[in-house]
Amino acid sequence: MLPIVTLVIPGKIFFNSINTQKMLPCTYPFYDGKYGAPEGPEDDPQSHNPLWDMANSSGYDKYTQIYTDWCAQVKFLKHFTYNFDFYYKDLRCEKKTVNTSIGKYSFSKGAYSTGAADPATLYTYMFYTRENTTKMNHLINYNQSFGAHDVSAMIGYEEQTYKYRETDVSKLGLTDASVNDLNAAQHLIQQKDMVLNIRGGQYSVVRIMLIRVNICLNLIYAMMVLPGLLPITAGEPSPHSRSVGV
Repeated sequence: MLPIVTLVIPGKIFFNSINTQKMLPCTYPFYDGKYGAPEGPEDDPQSHNPLWDMANSSGYDKYTQIYTDWCAQVKFLKHFTYNFDFYYKDLRCEKKTVNTSIGKYSFSKGAYSTGAADPATLYTYMFYTRENTTKMNHLINYNQSFGAHDVSAMIGYEEQTYKYRETDVSKLGLTDASVNDLNAAQHLIQQKDMVLNIRGGQYSVVRIMLIRVNICLNLIYAMMVLPGLLPITAGEPSPHSRSVGV
């Protein structure tokens, strides 16, 4: 069985938004625990502090997957073999995004030019999905020879299940900006907590039953042709044989 793998991508959302931002030389990105604001009055009002843009929202993407495949084989009663296989997969994806309350500080004036956002205006968003897949096989084989004849049989059963679940919630308003838990948000904006009809259905089960019988008979070739078509000397064993499958 393979170990559980968890991948967490910390950091900020909206990285693409800083690609078109302007940062002039008179802007201090970050100093003494404060994010700088554009200082000069001649600065373009569209200029930004890219570090502030990145810190303006926080969150993470976390992926956890459990994968295992077990198999076993047992031989019994001399001619029987039992094979078992079980496959399990559990994939979980979790995404969280929260707005932060950080002001912009003017180092030349010694005061904040843009105050921190009101916690009541901050959004909290969480998206969670989970996929479960199982597959189980049971197979019994029988093989035995009776002199020159072979008999084999097989019976099997297979079952496969798939389930997909999704939760999508966003809320507005926090009592305290430092407490960004989803339960601490005040106003529900959107909530979807259901099993979606994706990939053919919210929950699917496939069952297959397999049965096969093979009988191989070795017969003297002279017994399977009409008399006179293939002369055979009396008492001479025939080197030919045929197999008949059922």
